Amino acid sequence: MYFPMYFALGNAAFAPMKAAIFSGFLLTFAGRVSKDLLVNWGVKITGRYQKYLAYWLVNSAAIWLIARFAFITGFGIYSYLYALILGFVATFGQWIFRQLFKKAKLL
Repeated sequence: MYFPMYFALGNAAFAPMKAAIFSGFLLTFAGRVSKDLLVNWGVKITGRYQKYLAYWLVNSAAIWLIARFAFITGFGIYSYLYALILGFVATFGQWIFRQLFKKAKLL
């Protein structure tokens, strides 16, 4: 809606809302799986900035992969640079929600 030349949401198989829900599920799944994989691979991430950078890279890679399979997911992007931007925005949003949950003592 805001950047119609750079993002595509929906295709012949998925309506835009279904594509958004499915792509969001895949992004959430990728974030959860990556958390376990990093631990299993012995990658130690300490500190707030290292965690933010790691999750930014994970989110960007997941968004890029989801967009590469746009014929399945219904979500497409113009360039990998937009995956980096969207990864940053997603990571920032996750950080904000984490801070809100910590403040409400739900986490």
